[in-house]
Amino acid sequence: MREPRTSVGWPNVLVFILCFLALPLGLLVWVLGNGTQRAAYLRSWWVRAGLAILLLGATPLVAIILAANVGLWPDPNPNPVGPGMLFFFAGVLATACLGIGAVWVWWDLRRAVA
Repeated sequence: MREPRTSVGWPNVLVFILCFLALPLGLLVWVLGNGTQRAAYLRSWWVRAGLAILLLGATPLVAIILAANVGLWPDPNPNPVGPGMLFFFAGVLATACLGIGAVWVWWDLRRAVA
């Protein structure tokens, strides 16, 4: 028995607004907020690489912030420039990977339905 095909339309209006105002957040909403095709997006190498880069780039900065708040860091008010720059550049690279992956999977899904 054949499964019914779901239509693959344009992304939600909220996704377009968030992509215009905050590109990384818009791409994350596009990929993770799409319940019916989330598995297809997460199978993409580009999307998985973007999420991994974002996680690896944010981990040192978040760890320093949490360690300073708990009292495990020697300086209670740290200024982690290096981890902050790592987070910024990893975020830019992750945004590019997520964007390529989201558009690629969306395009493939539209071609498969047509």
